[in-house]
Amino acid sequence: MRASQVNRAWYKAAHHPRLFQSLCCSPEWSLPNLDANFPPSLECRSANFFFPDLPSPTAQESSKLPPDGNDWFQKFKWRYQVRKNWERGKHRVRRFVGHTGAVHCLAYDAYRIVSGSADSTICVWKVCSNANWLAQTLRGHSGAVRCLELLPLPASLASPSTPPLQSQSPSVWEPPEALLISGSVDTNLKLWRLSSTFEWSRITCIGTLQGHLDTVRCLQADSEKAISGSYDCTMRLWDLASSTQKAIFRGHTAGVVCLTYDDSLLYSGSLDNTVRVWSLRTTACYYTLVRPGTRPGAEFWTTPVTSLHLDSQRRRLFVAHHDGRICVWRISSTSLLENEKTPVSVEQPELIEQLCVEATNEQSTGAVIRCLAGDGWHLLCGCDDQTIKIWRADSNKPIGCIRGHEDGVTCLLVYGSVVISGSYDKNVILYDFDVS
Repeated sequence: MRASQVNRAWYKAAHHPRLFQSLCCSPEWSLPNLDANFPPSLECRSANFFFPDLPSPTAQESSKLPPDGNDWFQKFKWRYQVRKNWERGKHRVRRFVGHTGAVHCLAYDAYRIVSGSADSTICVWKVCSNANWLAQTLRGHSGAVRCLELLPLPASLASPSTPPLQSQSPSVWEPPEALLISGSVDTNLKLWRLSSTFEWSRITCIGTLQGHLDTVRCLQADSEKAISGSYDCTMRLWDLASSTQKAIFRGHTAGVVCLTYDDSLLYSGSLDNTVRVWSLRTTACYYTLVRPGTRPGAEFWTTPVTSLHLDSQRRRLFVAHHDGRICVWRISSTSLLENEKTPVSVEQPELIEQLCVEATNEQSTGAVIRCLAGDGWHLLCGCDDQTIKIWRADSNKPIGCIRGHEDGVTCLLVYGSVVISGSYDKNVILYDFDVS
């Protein structure tokens, strides 16, 4: 901004919308999950969107908000301020209390937080309201809820007899209809349809997916399919439109606890100490990734995988292990797919970018890492020592540590300025770094 003070031409160039649009879309400043999942105007929302107890913004403050989501200067200004707050550890906290058991999993779509618990229930929290019906409790599973996925309601599951919610009320903050998928200790996955406005809310169970023989431990989904991992050592591919099982991935020798996928590859982490890379098209296993230094034939409790995070921007896979280390693997689709005709199961040390993400003394990872999350800017891990540790995604350098829970952190989500965590202490906490 100092350059804009030179003369009018420099000022005009420094404030040109294209400049800030290119900055927001650059790898350094882009936020893929925010851009893909959030309404454009939400990035420049009112500062008390997540804190309805705070006074409403004054007219002068409201006038500073852009009229729509295409004000690239305001977007970049917002992202710059949020990044500074991340580095300074400056944030506000909001707690969601209601579960009677440990919170095992979370889902979020900018309008609501969904949490699954050891008490066999699912709570849906409306984040922008403090109404008496702020939390809705879903009961349907007969065991602890271990995984959740929340996504826009696919057209194939929408009822033609029900008009879109947007036609019932024009409010820009009205939540769109959503599909919630939950997996449980009872071995089942359930499909829930979420519909709501500011005046009413309706949640309906629209299907149950059966096939796993043990706890459904992890889950990821998109508009067409869902993939679930289980303690039965398998992963299963489901077609959402027909609610049928399409494929089974077999190969792990112990329970599958985490998974993630991109356009062509599926990555799974297991209690057998390995990460496997699979073809989504053929279900063939291309690689079995073993952490360097792992003793052959080691017992399963030595270095089991606890969580995965795929950095699609930099093509890296972060793998958290039970002993508190995080391995970083370079993911090259080309090199992996060279072996499509002959699936392999070997250690591939040349794919290792860095043995582990190093921690400072304050961030010592002696505690078990339960979960990983990232947003293009940061990598976060939740640990049994009640903390959330933060690294820069581009340099793997530690930048901070968040404390708020009274027991181990079990699940994490991060979107833009917001971090949401669940814990064995039965609480859900929202940390908002959008603080002026």
